[in-house]
Parts: sequence; structure tokens; C-alpha cells
Amino acid sequence: MAYIHYDEKPNGAIYASVYESYREGGSVKTRRKENLGRVVDKEKGLFRQKVVFISSQLKVGGMIHQKYFQMRK
Repeated sequence: MAYIHYDEKPNGAIYASVYESYREGGSVKTRRKENLGRVVDKEKGLFRQKVVFISSQLKVGGMIHQKYFQMRK
């Protein structure tokens, strides 16, 4: 099952990644599937990365999250 993991850095910035949990043998393990970037608006599911400007949608856990990128200067 996929879910969004939020990680707060020492400078206060919050970053998000998509993780997937799975069973291997008798234990539950997790792996990172995609880096969403810095959280712009957690409630709206908006994230920012420093790459070419695009917009995409990502469905995680039954919810659609909008993903925005900005062009590196």
C-alpha cells in the first residue's frame, strides 16, 4: 500500500515522499517510490521541486495529489 511520508528538516522545511509498504517473508518492509519535494500546501497536496515546470497528479491511498515543479534559476 502506498502512502505519503513527511519529513521535517532541522531548518523547518517539510519534504514529502511516496513510500510503499510490502511483506517480505514474515515482516513488513517499506521502500521509497518517488520524491515529491518540498511541501507547499499539505492540505491541497502541493509539492515543489527544482526542475522544469510541470504539473502532474499522483493517486496515493485513494486521494489525488497535485504535483508542481518549478524551473531552476
